[in-house]
Amino acid sequence: MQVWLFVIPCLLITGVFTFLAKAYGTDPTDERAILFTTIACFMPAVTAIAICLIKHIKISELAVFPRLRGNVHIYGIVILIAVVLSLIDQPLTAAVFPDIVQFQDFDCFVFIINVLFILAAALVGMISLLGEEIGWLGYLFPRLEQLYGTVLAVVLMGLIRGIWHLVMLLIIGTDTALIQFGMVTITNVLLDSLFVCAMKKTSSIIPAAVVHSVTNMLPGVYAVFIITNEELFTKNYLQIQMVSLIPTAIIGIACYVILFKWSRKNRCFD
Repeated sequence: MQVWLFVIPCLLITGVFTFLAKAYGTDPTDERAILFTTIACFMPAVTAIAICLIKHIKISELAVFPRLRGNVHIYGIVILIAVVLSLIDQPLTAAVFPDIVQFQDFDCFVFIINVLFILAAALVGMISLLGEEIGWLGYLFPRLEQLYGTVLAVVLMGLIRGIWHLVMLLIIGTDTALIQFGMVTITNVLLDSLFVCAMKKTSSIIPAAVVHSVTNMLPGVYAVFIITNEELFTKNYLQIQMVSLIPTAIIGIACYVILFKWSRKNRCFD
């Protein structure tokens, strides 16, 4: 019951604000469109906090505090993983599809400046992504875990996150909405295992928010170095997305193995 009490209002209200954002979306700089889009992205957190207030659940149970003491190395590891995942994406795609994606003259200094600038922007952008992680990791996951166990709970959370994105994609009306839904859902199912590993080690959702922000933004450092054949890219969109998913799949599967071992170990002590 607690799961549906969160999921249904979250999806419905996200849809409402996404619709309002689309109504003003003809101008991407329109303040109302930006406001409604931001509110839609914060709906998982708003829903979770509202339920906590109504049911007198402590906000601290949402694991929103950083808890850096004794966990700095965990933060370092997850940030390194996020950077590697982000920076390996385009070179891998260019290697597999040289006729579609190519690198032009590569200026190392410009690349490093881009990395530093976007990393700083990613850390700032992490604030907005807390709007997702407070809801998914802080509220939803512990309740799914109680019902279904750790590993299945991670998979279910990834599927629910995918449906949440699908609501926005369908309302926005993109031509590749279903493909994007599939790729986002697979990515969520895979990366959520990393998020949960980090949360269990640190008792905080902050590492997940950092990884989420970095992997969202850091691939943009290649924007000035990439030449893309748009026609071939569109024709091979699904194949390109599948190839770019390989590093995430490797990390995700490894984290699932870790979670499975933790689950078995905990059952042994029950």
